[in-house]
Amino acid sequence: MPKQVQARKAQFEQEEPQVYKLARSHHAPADGKVHAQMVVESWVGKTPDEIATELDCHPKTIRIQLARYTAEGVSGIGMREGEGRKPRLTELERRQIFALVKKSPPGRLERQTSDTLAASSVKGPFASGYPEIFIRDLDNYFQRVMCHASSRMV
Repeated sequence: MPKQVQARKAQFEQEEPQVYKLARSHHAPADGKVHAQMVVESWVGKTPDEIATELDCHPKTIRIQLARYTAEGVSGIGMREGEGRKPRLTELERRQIFALVKKSPPGRLERQTSDTLAASSVKGPFASGYPEIFIRDLDNYFQRVMCHASSRMV
C-alpha cells in the first residue's frame, strides 16, 4: 500500500497566499499551477488518490510533488531546471543564426545612407558565381541524360 503523504502547512504568512494565488492563476506556467493545486487540495485534507482523480494524473506524481513542497516550500513548486528535452542549439548559436538572417545576402542591392542603391560586396567560394567544377559536373550530367533519352526514342 502506498504511503499517504500530505503537504506541510505554510511556514510563513506570505507562503500560503502565494500558493493559493499560483493555484488560481491563469497566466502562470501550467506545471506550477497544477503543482500548487495539488498542495492546496492536500491542505483541504484530500488523499493523493483523490487529488489524482480530480487532476487527472498519477498518484505517484502527487506524492512526489507534495514531498518536494514539504522539503523546499514554494520554490519546490513547478518544474526543476534541467528537466525535459535539451535544446539542439546553444543560445550563442541561435544569436549567430539570427544575426546572419538579418544581414542582406551578398551581391544584392542595398540602400546606402545617401538613398542610392549599391551592390554589397561578394565574398566566399562562390564569389564569381558557380564554381567551375560544379558547372562541368552539371554539363556531364545533362549530356548523360540527353544521351540516355535519345537512345530510348529510337
